[in-house]
Amino acid sequence: MQRLVAAIILCLSAGSAGAIDIGLRQTLGSDDYKGTYGYLEIGAGALSIRPEADLFTSDKTTASFKTFAARLGYDTSILGLGVTGGATPEEDDYSNAFAGADATLTFSATGGGRKRIRTSGGGAPRGRGLARVDAGAGALVTKHEDKLNAARTTLANKFEVTQTDLSVFAGASFVGIHASANLTQSDYNKTLTASDRPAQRLKLDGVNMRLEGFPETSLTLHAEIPFLPLINPFVTYNRTSYKASTLTTRVFSVGAHVGLEMLEVFGAFEALHPSVGKDSTAVTVGASLRFGLGG
Repeated sequence: MQRLVAAIILCLSAGSAGAIDIGLRQTLGSDDYKGTYGYLEIGAGALSIRPEADLFTSDKTTASFKTFAARLGYDTSILGLGVTGGATPEEDDYSNAFAGADATLTFSATGGGRKRIRTSGGGAPRGRGLARVDAGAGALVTKHEDKLNAARTTLANKFEVTQTDLSVFAGASFVGIHASANLTQSDYNKTLTASDRPAQRLKLDGVNMRLEGFPETSLTLHAEIPFLPLINPFVTYNRTSYKASTLTTRVFSVGAHVGLEMLEVFGAFEALHPSVGKDSTAVTVGASLRFGLGG
């Protein structure tokens, strides 16, 4: 906690003007799914720090899983860099810890705009024709620990596996439309089998619901089409395959961002279609408040 406070103070002291972004989202879905996600982003100059908390539970889980993380970012109109770290404290004999980094280059006709075009949302400066292209890559290493196997039998020795995610992503703003793609390949330091219990907390890019499993390949496609000056409808598609399993999941979501100067309202509907098991749906609503400090 002391390191986090020190980083926030450093971030605020890095420039004469700063900005604060506070957001909260609530997801409700099938099987009594309940998820809450909140963040506080503080920025000054090119630096920013973003602590966040992510909680969820459902009838498919036997516990309420909580994940806490923070991202330190450095963003200019050309380059974006970030480092991330966090953990899921032990619940139902499962826990994880993770750390990673990402980098993005921006090519823009206007040379401005620090918010990257990613599957999680747009925000690029709009122009005629091809106004902007973002491209980047990232890596995330996650250590999973579990005291149970897939049959929920207590193991004599704790199961440990390290997951390494390598991602490439690209986004473009073309005649006002934002389109982006994210491809993530996951590898593991040991061979997984069907007797290993799936990771109990899985966050897929562009998906509001939290799933379970050890992903292998995950592709997310996202598009935003500005409809009115204040409304940005969007559509997202994710397809993920999994290690030690024939399971694949497809998630379709539609929604909109409504921008009201300092306030932005968010709403989305998601439909999950697994290759094995029943379909499920979820609705997410949320809001964020942004304001500046200094001048």
